Amino acid sequence: MAVPVFQVRLLHPRLWPTWVGIGLVWLLSWLPIPVQMMLGAGLGRVAGRLLRRRRAVVRANLAIAYPQLG
Repeated sequence: MAVPVFQVRLLHPRLWPTWVGIGLVWLLSWLPIPVQMMLGAGLGRVAGRLLRRRRAVVRANLAIAYPQLG
C-alpha cells in the first residue's frame, strides 16, 4: 500500500477549523479514560438539552428497536 503524499492545498485557510478540530480530538485522546468518560457524559447532557427534536427521534427509534426496555 502506497504512503499518501502530502498536498499543500490541505493547508488552505478554509480547512483550518478542520485541522483545529482534529488537533483537539487528538489532544483529548491523551486524557485518562475516566476524564474522557466525564467529558462525553457532559457533552451528551448538553446535546440532549439543546437538540430536543433529535432526542425525541432517538427515543422513538430506541422504542422501536428495543421495545422490551420501554
